[in-house]
Amino acid sequence: MSRGAVRCIVSTLSLPAIPAKAQNLALHTQAPIEQAKALHPAFYIDEEYATAERERIFGTQWFAVGHTAELANPGDVKVVDVGNQSIILTCDKKNEASCIL
Repeated sequence: MSRGAVRCIVSTLSLPAIPAKAQNLALHTQAPIEQAKALHPAFYIDEEYATAERERIFGTQWFAVGHTAELANPGDVKVVDVGNQSIILTCDKKNEASCIL
């Protein structure tokens, strides 16, 4: 097995919309730095926004979920949870890494 990151691509076809109330609450964060303010507390507790944020971050880009050193021997298994998705990494009898979504 070559050394390096084990990559598993998880993607969606389009970005989910950001909830309208979140867009309105975020307007003051887009002001010039001298006038900008912190995020509204709703961004930390609103489930609709959290879902859209997870999908926009984890559903559109590739990311490293592990390193081949973590799957050094046949039979090694690692489970990685990313957003709402569980990813199972395995090392097979030929010492090759695989990804199961």
